Amino acid sequence: MPSGRHVVVQALKVVWVFSVFYFELWTFYLHAGSCEWPAPRQDRADDAEHVLLVADPQILDMNSYPGRHPALQWLSQVIVDLNLRKNWRAALRSRPDKIVFLGDMLDNGRMDVTDKEYSAYHRRFRRVFQGSGTTPTFYIPGNHDIGLGEPSAYSRSTQANARYVAHFGEPNKIAYVGGHALVMIDAPGLVDEDRERISLGRTFDDWSFPPNGTMSFAKNIPRDLDDAIPRILLTHIPLHRPPKSGCGPLRERGTIHAGHGGGYENTISREASQMLLEFIKPTFVFSGDDHDYCEYTHHYSGRTAPEITVKSLSMAMGVRRPGYQLLSLAPTDRNFKSPATAATTLCLLPDQLHIYLGVYVPLLVLSLALIGVMNALARYRRRFSHSSDGPWRNEDALPAPASLSSGRRPMRLTRQRSSPGPGRSPPSYAAPLKRVLKTTLISARPGRQRSLTRDILYDIRDVAILPLLLFSLITWWTMAS
Repeated sequence: MPSGRHVVVQALKVVWVFSVFYFELWTFYLHAGSCEWPAPRQDRADDAEHVLLVADPQILDMNSYPGRHPALQWLSQVIVDLNLRKNWRAALRSRPDKIVFLGDMLDNGRMDVTDKEYSAYHRRFRRVFQGSGTTPTFYIPGNHDIGLGEPSAYSRSTQANARYVAHFGEPNKIAYVGGHALVMIDAPGLVDEDRERISLGRTFDDWSFPPNGTMSFAKNIPRDLDDAIPRILLTHIPLHRPPKSGCGPLRERGTIHAGHGGGYENTISREASQMLLEFIKPTFVFSGDDHDYCEYTHHYSGRTAPEITVKSLSMAMGVRRPGYQLLSLAPTDRNFKSPATAATTLCLLPDQLHIYLGVYVPLLVLSLALIGVMNALARYRRRFSHSSDGPWRNEDALPAPASLSSGRRPMRLTRQRSSPGPGRSPPSYAAPLKRVLKTTLISARPGRQRSLTRDILYDIRDVAILPLLLFSLITWWTMAS
């Protein structure tokens, strides 16, 4: 019958293997499977096109945490890249028709680095977000991608815009999806334009927009689009809203506050936001940058435009549960005279920090405690049996040889010496053979058992091998596929 210690070790193996499989793989599929595409119009749901919105993945680099030891920075990159990869794979299970990244693809894309370093940085982004195949993907710039403000080592490189365009495409553009026009703008560039206007004390009435700037792009949209086509504005930086405006029940904490500093701006100014709404006339607005979810409805010219600030996909951006946004767009149905409609929903992902600190750490402490207690109890029982029934009593030891149990004197294991010939020394076969047999038999003798610490370490090894192997296989498969 197995000892209690053996049962505990086997049970812990099962618990750890199940935990690793569930929390490293299966829970991500469950979260993705529970989030379905919203139906913009029930009568023609099959006509809808589906857009996956992703915000602020911010791939880390060795400058992301300047105060950390390089080894910890490297470990942070590995952990966050793995989490992003799992989140991305989960999001792709929705099989979108189009994908839009709402900026801040790279945490330090704006920094002054060599072309070789930037290319390697960009390749890491592509490796993490591979797997979308031929799905059309669009990108808009964030302040971490191209910077904001005057060029400096930590705000904006003089090459940031050119590098962004070369690797991610034009910052201002329009895409047509599901009977809607997705109007994507360069929000950091707009903020720079607006800061220059304000510094010169100009109003929009006496301000000439830069010809290749974001505001000129927005102003020309009415000429480029049919008024019957509904527009959806996509901006990295959220639009202005009154102080202390709520964000709805799906936000983790706080709200979005206006504010600015070196390299960032929390919201676009009130005047610039109003001008964007008047020029573009959106029916929906989607933004990023804040990292947490927020809902707010803008009012302009007798119209309304709900704005959704999309959650960050990354565990490293200050939110416990990362997320992404699903957007369904249905075109105008000319036969039934129904208007084009849009519907959106938030999809939440597992709390990776809770998995590490709230599942693995307590389970590790419990496992170590159980292994230690069971080994101590087993050693106590052996000592108690030894003192009560003699030195050969041990329920875990092998049965004594028949020669010992019969009471007869055991045979000597040394070889019978023959008389050596003249000038020859006697062969010494007995000593090595005796040492081998002694070493083999000692492990089964009660008086020569392994130490308590060694027993505990052996049990920890036995419990850990399968879960660590499974974790390694899941990690390899996640990053490679």
